Amino acid sequence: MKTVLCYGDSLTWGYNAEGGRHALEDRWPSVLQAALGAGVQVIADGLNGRTTAFDDHLAGADRNGAKLLPTVLTTHAPIDLIAIMLGANDMKPWIHGNPVAAKQGIQRLIDIVRGHDYPFDWPAPQILIVSPPVVSRTENADFKEMFAGGD
Repeated sequence: MKTVLCYGDSLTWGYNAEGGRHALEDRWPSVLQAALGAGVQVIADGLNGRTTAFDDHLAGADRNGAKLLPTVLTTHAPIDLIAIMLGANDMKPWIHGNPVAAKQGIQRLIDIVRGHDYPFDWPAPQILIVSPPVVSRTENADFKEMFAGGD
């Protein structure tokens, strides 16, 4: 059986902007699992507010994807493919607010995946970078403030 790890933020977690969380079957890792079938195990590792490689000092827990990734890689090994969908939270003004920084953060994650010391000498997984959706204008006051300047 092949293993796919989906490593992301609130989009991977299933955050619903109208409140709560999307139903399990509606989250993108679950849709991927259904499309790939029983021969593949899809693991969703989503964390609201996760960044590529930047600290969020306003968050109540660590959201730095680069700090958390080595533990996640070891926890779920062996992994055949890691799909990384991060970068949207890097656009928050107090994080970095810069697409070049998000690109550099993604490169850091790629380097971690390739250079990680996997247990039992398992090989590094293939890497798929999934672009997050465009940060768009919204009337939601919280999101408007959170991503000010990110469009």
